[in-house]
Amino acid sequence: RFEQSHFGQKERRVYLQGEAFFEVTKDTLRPFVVASGQLTTRVLGTSFNINAHDDVKTVAVASGEVEVSSDFEGHKNQISLKPNQGASLNCLNEQLIFIDQVSQETFLWREGVLSFQNVALKTIVSQLERAYGVKISCAPALLKRTITARYQQRQVKDVLDDLCFLLGATYEINANQHISITLP
Repeated sequence: RFEQSHFGQKERRVYLQGEAFFEVTKDTLRPFVVASGQLTTRVLGTSFNINAHDDVKTVAVASGEVEVSSDFEGHKNQISLKPNQGASLNCLNEQLIFIDQVSQETFLWREGVLSFQNVALKTIVSQLERAYGVKISCAPALLKRTITARYQQRQVKDVLDDLCFLLGATYEINANQHISITLP
């Protein structure tokens, strides 16, 4: 979202909850600013990805340079990023961490690709819920299990079939499109 009455006067500020990829036209007089809770990303002209869904917010730079800062009750940190670099803000422990080399898989969601490299099922479930607009509950014993898989423009049923095969689990979809993953 953005405030139309103020946008573009001194800066181009938007507010993000979720994930977005930005390609920003250079304007040295009016920097582009993305506010995601305690994480602020400031750019003059570049392309970058921000994932601000959960308690860990990430920024990955595709081109140009960005400045990322965090602010917790006056305690401010700042990192400058160049292409293929990133930053991760853990809102629970208030730590902003520099990432020297981001995976190019960070940008694949724009092409309909879901890629998981040794990722906990809890995180995968969260991403599937957002990608497919479904609600998924999972047996607690499965949530810490990790998966390595890649899906390109696949139906949710196909992804669930594969995940359950890998986990030795089963799933059921009820009339409200709620999905339950359980152990047999």
